[in-house]
Amino acid sequence: MPPGLAVVGDLNGQAIWSGGTPQAINDALLAEAKAAGYTVFAGGSADSAFNLYFLKPPNAFRATVMEGGVQGQRVGIMHVKATGTEPLDMDLPMANDKQIVFGDLDVGVDAPSDKCTGCSYGISLRVSAHDFKGPGAYDLPVIEFGALQVGTKNNYQLPTSCHIVVADDKTGTFDCKGLREQGSQAPEGVSGSWATPNAG
Repeated sequence: MPPGLAVVGDLNGQAIWSGGTPQAINDALLAEAKAAGYTVFAGGSADSAFNLYFLKPPNAFRATVMEGGVQGQRVGIMHVKATGTEPLDMDLPMANDKQIVFGDLDVGVDAPSDKCTGCSYGISLRVSAHDFKGPGAYDLPVIEFGALQVGTKNNYQLPTSCHIVVADDKTGTFDCKGLREQGSQAPEGVSGSWATPNAG
């Protein structure tokens, strides 16, 4: 941690600190994570908050650095394979720390990308509590598919087919085809798997 920084307490899992700046803490966390072999996904700014994800399978973590505090938690890992105009095959940190929220299936990724300013990796798969019945197979139209982003600003939406298999409360797979980029109509497909913390 930066010289002069002192952790003075915690509040609901958030470390409270004094004697440093958000930028200095952000830079220190980035350096420490990279030195430890983690892949880092970094976004945000000192004007609001720094949002950081650190990934080294089987572990992934999220940290939010703001004035006076750092909040962190373990998150799941989603392996995403996209085929088509913008191919992708990589592990990504999940946006949610839990796979099932209030009876819904709600899994996805929302992580900054360094490919360009304002770019991100993103996908959202959700089955509402009305339709979600626990482990099993699900298809359109009960699947709510959020736009796929593969590290650029392009959004691929509206799959012609989408199949999710929920193995248990922590793991599952998905396969969605026929996505189109909303401006160019370029094609893309996406498949993969997820594992939330403590899976296995």
